[in-house]
Order: sequence, then structure tokens, then C-alpha cells
Amino acid sequence: MFNPIPRSINELPLSEASFLLENRQKDDFMAALAHELRNPLTPICAGIELLKQGGDDPVVVLLARSMMERQAKHMARMIDDLTDISKIARGRLDLQFEPVSLESILQSAAEACRPNLETLEQRLSVSRVPHDAVVNGDATRLYEVFCNVFNNAIKYTPARGEVRVMTRRELDRVIVAVEDDGIGMTAEELAHIFETFWQVKQGSQRSNGLGIGLALAERLVHLHSGEISASSPGLGCGSTFTISLPAASKSPSPFKCGIPAPDSAPAPQKILVADDNRDCACGLALLLERSGHEVRIAVNGADALAVYAEFTPTVVFLDLVMPILDGYEVARAIRKNSHESKPLLIAISGWGQEKARLRATAAGFDHHLVKPFAFEELESVLSEGVLSEKGPVDAISAVA
Repeated sequence: MFNPIPRSINELPLSEASFLLENRQKDDFMAALAHELRNPLTPICAGIELLKQGGDDPVVVLLARSMMERQAKHMARMIDDLTDISKIARGRLDLQFEPVSLESILQSAAEACRPNLETLEQRLSVSRVPHDAVVNGDATRLYEVFCNVFNNAIKYTPARGEVRVMTRRELDRVIVAVEDDGIGMTAEELAHIFETFWQVKQGSQRSNGLGIGLALAERLVHLHSGEISASSPGLGCGSTFTISLPAASKSPSPFKCGIPAPDSAPAPQKILVADDNRDCACGLALLLERSGHEVRIAVNGADALAVYAEFTPTVVFLDLVMPILDGYEVARAIRKNSHESKPLLIAISGWGQEKARLRATAAGFDHHLVKPFAFEELESVLSEGVLSEKGPVDAISAVA
């Protein structure tokens, strides 16, 4: 019997239609990811060219450096969001709960959005936060929630528009409302707004991104036993995102965004950097040398052991994935043969999963840094490790 060719995905059997829809969504996501990675890469490449052509002009150097730093942080934040979504889906995201004041978190999130606000000449106002607006949560993750919600409001608000943040205490809940005078949403868009990889398509020239920020915010709020909702009177009438969190009764812990600087710079060390990406190795080596350390480089595991035997460093940075011998093998060999001297071993890798951390600890590493890491965190880890006499410490993940 002749079976007509389906004219649309709606005419396919349910299982086949679901498979094709999933593939289409995957293709759309990969295309969006490529687009979003190219966006920050373009000014980074432009900054490199500026430094090549005008490296002696301090104004050009400052402009290029600022531009490249902003875009590198944007890329790192995008990768972190993808990683967090994956961890939540697999139930692997660890939260550190403690009483925290929302005032410091909201102010830090607002400050983080300043570059986007200045670009669009927008204003973000945070109304007075009640002193009892204290919640029991993970301060870093709540900071991510409000950064994502604020940035979403900024993205869909026209130039010279305004975003308003208002906080109130209602019985055993703390309510934060984020209002904007942006493009607004239809009822259909409101129904999908917290879905992963979904984003508003109409009416905005800035409807780019991966559709991760609000989905991540929604999942993090739920992990805090909270609720997040979106409302809008309609197109052109702005939107309001409301976040409700359980209030805490205990005194809050202070929250400060960023990485604390070490109390004092570490004494000069003999450091080995091993990474098969020569640019990564050379870049890290140059930064360490500018801090007064003596540094040697290796580009594979076998070379790393050879340099270690000749150089006898006090600190070793090892990429985990290298040819000939990987970082785990090199670390085990160093630990096995270092009977008297016990160098500080720091893993540097693009792998940040818990199994990679556990494997690194088992191989003898003291620290685990995930690329890209902030230089301030590198200095902090180096100071802590060199000055500490307690042996291996907990794995640390860098947030750029």
C-alpha cells in the first residue's frame, strides 16, 4: 500500500516526530553556540591586532586590554552556565547553605551588570532592601540567579531604559521583584520563558544568547525551595520577574563577589608548568615570572618528568590531558619519587567534573583549577599552598 510522504513534522508518528524535533533543537543549539562564541572572539581578535599595531601607545593598550578582559569573562560565564545546567540535570550541583543577606548579593549583581548598562545608557536602581531580607542559601548561586535575571531585563530593554529592583519581606518569605520597561511578552512566550535554550524571538534586535540564563536561574531558585515567575501586560509594556525565597532567622554571613586577594604575596618559588598547549604554558609562565618566580616549561608528560628531575621545583602546574604521559601519571610518578621534598601539585584542566577532581586527588594533586581561571585565584591558591603545612587541600574551581 502506498504511504504518502509526510508534508510536515506533525504528520509523522509520535516517536519519529519527537526524534526529529530533538535533532532540530540540537542543531539549532549548536548553531546558536557557535554564533555566541564568535561574538566575544571577534573583539578579542581585534584587541590582539590593536596590541600588535599600537603596542607602544598606552591608550591603545588600555582599550585593548579592557575589551579583551570583558569578552573573555563573558565567554567564561557562558561556559559556566552550560556546565551548571548539566550538573543540575544530573543532580551533581553542590550547594553550600548559610544565612545570607540579599542586600549585598543584589548590589554585587547590579555592579556586575554595569558594563551592559553603560553600553545601552540604561539605569538599574536597587530600592532599599529591608534589614530582615535574609535567606538561607548558597550566596554564590543566588548571585548567579540575580545576575542572569538582571542581564535578561537589560537585554530586552531599549537604550536609555530602566530596570527597577524592589525587595520586601512577607511573613516567612523574602520577595524580590525585577521590573523593566522593555519589549514585554505575550502569554505564549511567558509559558516558555524558563525552558532551556528557549528565548524571545520577536521585537528585539538583541534576542541573542543561548537561552540558558533564565532556565538556570529557575532551577537554582527551586533548589533553594523558592519560586520564580514572570509576568507582562503585553508587548511593549515591559516585564516583571518575581523571586520568592524562604526567609532565614539567623544572622547573615557577609557576601563579597569575586576572589579574595591573598594577605601577602607568596615568596618566589621554583615552578614547573606542563601543558601540551604551548600558548597556555607560555602565558601562565610569563604571568608567574612577572610575580618573581623562576619558571620552566614542558609540553608533554615525559618532558615534565625530565625537567622536574633536573630543576627540582617547589610547585608544579600540570595539565591533565597531555601526550606520552598524562597529568595523573606525572603526578603519581612525582609523589612516588619525592621522598624528602614534597612539591605543591596543582592540576590545570578544562575538565571540572567531580570524577576528574576525585581522580586528581587520588593521583596526589593538592589543588584542581578549571580553565580559564582568574590570576587572582591562582595567586591565592599558590599562597595558601606554599604557606600551608597541612598537606593536600580541597579542590578549587575557578570562576572568571
